[in-house]
Amino acid sequence: MNRKRLSQISLSGFGLLLFALSLWTINNELRQHNLSDVLRSLTEIPSNRLFIAIGCSIGGYLVLTSYDFLAFRYIRHSLPPNAIIFTAFISHAISNSVGFALFTGGAIRYRLYSNWGVSVGAIAQVIAFENLSFWLGLFAVSGIIFLLEPLTIPTLLNLPFVSVHPIGVIFLLLVGAYLLGSYFYHQTLVFVDRHFLSLPFDFP
Repeated sequence: MNRKRLSQISLSGFGLLLFALSLWTINNELRQHNLSDVLRSLTEIPSNRLFIAIGCSIGGYLVLTSYDFLAFRYIRHSLPPNAIIFTAFISHAISNSVGFALFTGGAIRYRLYSNWGVSVGAIAQVIAFENLSFWLGLFAVSGIIFLLEPLTIPTLLNLPFVSVHPIGVIFLLLVGAYLLGSYFYHQTLVFVDRHFLSLPFDFP
């Protein structure tokens, strides 16, 4: 068995393992909640706040879905927009509700995108691109907010600083390090003999 065939089997097995772990995680999390309790809690929320929350949630999922569109543009792979929207929405909805986003969201993407003919390697690139983009955005926004509104850290945590100001600086330094790395390090990351991610992100 050549190395290329072995890498394909390894990546496929890894995807199936992630899918099995996501099913196990979802089952354990949903078991802790009762539908009647959820509905009763919703009735206690004022209608205007509920509609605002729904609107913000829809806007947030639209932004998250755009990551998948950018990822497919980055890997130069064409896929119908409805397939990307459906897969991205389902994966984010479940991973944000259940947790363990890398396992749950990644497994759902693997299962659905593979049905549309996307290779395992391309799906791995999409997952890596989506997660890296999310964390870069989170660090950038959080870093700015922590600098502008440095909340006090509880003393019970026994941290060497009293506010989140230093954390904001660290977050922005990480984002800056990525930008500098993208500018000076024009190389391709390779995983299991495959083209994985190029720095900086090169869009057609």
